[in-house]
Amino acid sequence: MRKIGLIALLLGVLLLAACQVVPATGDTASDPEAVQQFLVTIPGYTATEATNVTEALTQAGVGASLIGGNLPLAGMIAKLDNMIQCYRDVGALSARVYTETTPASAIPKVGAIAVINETRLGRNLVACALNTASGGAIQAQSADPQPCGGSGSIEVNGEKISYVYGATAPELCVAFQQPFNR
Repeated sequence: MRKIGLIALLLGVLLLAACQVVPATGDTASDPEAVQQFLVTIPGYTATEATNVTEALTQAGVGASLIGGNLPLAGMIAKLDNMIQCYRDVGALSARVYTETTPASAIPKVGAIAVINETRLGRNLVACALNTASGGAIQAQSADPQPCGGSGSIEVNGEKISYVYGATAPELCVAFQQPFNR
């Protein structure tokens, strides 16, 4: 029993020391290399930020009571949410879901895009984990709504930006791809 207490104390000291040693990088979500600069506004569509695991699980039908009733799960989800927010704050990660504001048919046009600055993700990995601190389109040519998607990467001021997107309408894919055509 004494060994377990000693190990727990040692781990606590190491975590505190790591928090003191890991410096902030100075990266922000408003920098030109931040992924937020690549998420477009599309007329006729509502854009919703994908901001946390709890919200995504709730939208997927997993009830908040299930998450809240399971303390270990709630703790892990809270930690993931904090990490996601940290990566968003430093401009390493962002995602949006787009939905047609006024659907012209029974099937609304929807799409999603996620952008990752791999350089910033690596540079801020430890800081965000410890909580001390962000291609081309494949398009359908039919007049009917057809799924489309694309992915790729570009370099901006020496930092690698990767992206992936998908939608139910080719015009969304064209709009998602536009900021990366440099």
